Amino acid sequence: MSIKTVIEWVNAKGKPLWWRAAVKDILDNGTLTGQHRNVLLELAKTEHLINSPDALFATKTALVSDVGYNVESEPVRLLGISNTSNVASLVQNQNLAFDAQTNLIVVYGNNGSGKSSYAKVLKNACLTRGDAPEVISNVYENTKGIPSSEINIQISDKQPKADVWVKNQASSPELKSIRVFDSKSANHYLAKKGNVEYKPPALKVLDELILVCNHVAKASITSVRALGEQTTFPQLPTGSRSAIFLQKINKDTTVEELEKNCASQVEVDSLTQLRKELAELQGSSPEDLRKKFKEQYQRLDPLINHFDRLLKSTSNEAVLTISKLFDTYKTTETAAEVARHQALGGLPVEGIGSQVWKSMWQHVEEFIKHNGQGQSFPPVAGESCPTCLQPITETTAKQLQKFNDYLKDKTQSEADAAKKNFDQAVNCLGRLNFDLTAHEGVLSWIEGSKKEVADSLRNLNADIQKRVNGIIGKPAIFQFKELVLNGLTWLKLQSENFKKKEQEVKDDAAKQTTITLLINKISDIENRSQITTNKALIQNEIKRLKQLHLLENLGLSAKISSITRKVNEIAKQGSVGKLQETFVQELKKLNFKHLEVQTATSGKAGQSMLEIKLANSEVKIPEIASEGEQKCIALAGFMAELIVDNRKSAIVFDDPVNSLDHLWREKFANRIVEESKNRQVVVLTHDLPFLKMLEDVANQHQFPISISAIRRHGKLAGYPMVEPPWEAFNTNKRIKKLKTQLPELKNQFNNPDQQQYILSAKSFYDQMRKTWERLVEEWLLKGVVERFSYGVKTQNLKYIDTIDANDNKIISDAYAKCCKHVHDTAIAFGVSFPDFDELESDLTGLESYFNDLKKRREKPVPLGVPSGTQIELN
Repeated sequence: MSIKTVIEWVNAKGKPLWWRAAVKDILDNGTLTGQHRNVLLELAKTEHLINSPDALFATKTALVSDVGYNVESEPVRLLGISNTSNVASLVQNQNLAFDAQTNLIVVYGNNGSGKSSYAKVLKNACLTRGDAPEVISNVYENTKGIPSSEINIQISDKQPKADVWVKNQASSPELKSIRVFDSKSANHYLAKKGNVEYKPPALKVLDELILVCNHVAKASITSVRALGEQTTFPQLPTGSRSAIFLQKINKDTTVEELEKNCASQVEVDSLTQLRKELAELQGSSPEDLRKKFKEQYQRLDPLINHFDRLLKSTSNEAVLTISKLFDTYKTTETAAEVARHQALGGLPVEGIGSQVWKSMWQHVEEFIKHNGQGQSFPPVAGESCPTCLQPITETTAKQLQKFNDYLKDKTQSEADAAKKNFDQAVNCLGRLNFDLTAHEGVLSWIEGSKKEVADSLRNLNADIQKRVNGIIGKPAIFQFKELVLNGLTWLKLQSENFKKKEQEVKDDAAKQTTITLLINKISDIENRSQITTNKALIQNEIKRLKQLHLLENLGLSAKISSITRKVNEIAKQGSVGKLQETFVQELKKLNFKHLEVQTATSGKAGQSMLEIKLANSEVKIPEIASEGEQKCIALAGFMAELIVDNRKSAIVFDDPVNSLDHLWREKFANRIVEESKNRQVVVLTHDLPFLKMLEDVANQHQFPISISAIRRHGKLAGYPMVEPPWEAFNTNKRIKKLKTQLPELKNQFNNPDQQQYILSAKSFYDQMRKTWERLVEEWLLKGVVERFSYGVKTQNLKYIDTIDANDNKIISDAYAKCCKHVHDTAIAFGVSFPDFDELESDLTGLESYFNDLKKRREKPVPLGVPSGTQIELN
């Protein structure tokens, strides 16, 4: 029967995510309003991509927490509330402690004492049916801090601990094990549809979820209808590509598919030319057409060849190759120059090693090889120089050999080869012809229809020439802007097109095939131009179909079949029957007899509840049931749920009898005290008669009860008092309380200025007067009539017969003296105020009479006839 079952079910994979948010709202608020359902509807639309993405969607649809609803492993006791901070007008750093050894705890507080603020903290920290009340920050602080408090608890028999509660933060599972019941949460347990119905909490969550689903489903249907009927498109030839596309349009049709089936503006503009070509094909012979097409491409090809020759030597790849040749040439030239300085440096003759000198050396070598008659080269010592005919010395021979070694060095050879390669490449560039004179006729013809193409070709020719000039210039340049080849590409396409057309009309059969293809092409463009014209209409239909699909999914997410199955599953488990049995037992414990009612399990459309009907009557219970009777049903539901779920943790009642008469208060008091046998029960109340009822019932059954109080001091509230208010004290406790005041009164009396003593003594006599009144009610009359009781205990009338004249004199004299000193009559009658010894003696007389009267009342007294003696309390 636990709500945890529903939480686990809604958190399971496959359930709509927005259901989680719905269950959270239901757990927080009970019955959802139209506004709640509308918010959930928008959340469902977000999940199904109907609304724009919501940054908080993931948070809102996170797993539902089962804190407070899971199986209770160990009971949790509430030990008190301490270190409360920034909560309304509550005083900070106080400890409202609860007796750890007593199961029945009552905290009394007058209006404005802070009871409601403490109750709000508990309702937010613990588990409360319905919406928890707002906890406001400290009203007296300029800076509004975040409300927080320490909730002191004990889990089973473990060491006590403090759980920190902070507003808007999740409480611990232990705190959520503690349940709170008040007038507002009581409404959470009731539904008022004709007869009074109690819905088990788990099924009430599912019941409300069904209502939310119905709201979402209805909105989905309304939105689907608002989308209207399917759009009517223009009629296109059956079987055509465009007609098939329109027939297959669906929610998944992409923008790319639509664009692919539209005719471009270029295609639409080409229709005039295509129709002209069709007329020409239909009106000319294949021979005439072939001749015409051949003339056209032969006219274009020379210009194409002109640019192909230029690009062969000046393309990016070609320029890169020449750049590498240049780099090699410069690198090897530098290396050769280093070698020359090493071989020939420091010689007295200028120009040795230069190119002119090298040429001379080579000629001398050739001369000696052919005419030297066996002379060595270079000449060795002892031979004559072939140029000056002077004898060669040994030093000269070594120098000449050094010259020759330098010229034969590999570094120099590589430098010469690199220069040669670069010079050849540059020479090739220098021989390129950029003259367009021979092609001006073709360029002019192109310019007539495609001026941008003609301009592009002329610019391309000029850009290639700039490249050449840069490479062969001094210094050489190899960085250029990219060549624009659009014009040349168009030119080549035209040439290829004319060649293709030439083949397409090679004979009559080929010509007819070409005509057919051209007709189909024209028709296809015309059809696709219709799609282009209706593009916006088609886009709207695709959007409508997408929206329709999303709305259909939204509607599917609101189907209640799985909810109904869950309701039936819970019902089959027998939980409803067990709850019904326990619920009826609880009604009996509350003595619910004012109406002759019967209970039954009822349900339809996935709903299930316990229905309380008038027996043998069609009159609806809400028409005649009082607020007390309906709150009684709510309390029965609250208690039945705890019993069926086998929970033993503490429960808190916050003023549970507000606006109820004494009869219902008594029923609630009896049930609350009885429940304290099973678990800790904490009652927060400002109702003194109800407190007295709880105390009397507890005493009657000999159940321990702990009564404390809170009070207000100045602008701050919530000050704990370790004892109940004076009005709640019995005679014995009042006398003990009065005795504790004696030391302070004695100190005040011994002070030369006795003004404070007189003020305190007057208050003391007022409390003594009230104690005599309580003594008369409680012990002399033995509770026959009491001011906080609505009944008369006739069975105690037997004690009246034991009252004698001595009782009358003692009580009347003592009471009269108290009244005399409470009222300011001493000065007027010239009577002095009692000193401390007299005051102490009066209290001793009260205590002595009380002890004597108790002994007399403890003796058995047979029921007799009242003597009629009257005690006069003036």
